[in-house]
Amino acid sequence: MILNRAKEEPENQIERKLQTTRYKPEKKTAPVKAIREHCIECMGGRDNTGYKELIETCGSPECALFPFRFGANPYRSKMNLSDEERKARSHRAQRNIVMIS
Repeated sequence: MILNRAKEEPENQIERKLQTTRYKPEKKTAPVKAIREHCIECMGGRDNTGYKELIETCGSPECALFPFRFGANPYRSKMNLSDEERKARSHRAQRNIVMIS
């Protein structure tokens, strides 16, 4: 029995060490950011140098997450606001901040 225990302990130590040093993706609440984190993990994690370039040149365009790999929604249109609209929104936001404080 003592011999068997001696054989098991190094294996368990190696297994524990692998579990603690393994890349763990960051937890994200925004779905698009979580998709980005999935792409990072798919390319080997943050420990892999050059993971950003690997994501840019991703060879899986059939992947459902492919358009979202940069951490942004490509289908969301940008709002083109006039200067007046921008000032009105800024003023409204400042008023809301004062009310909250």
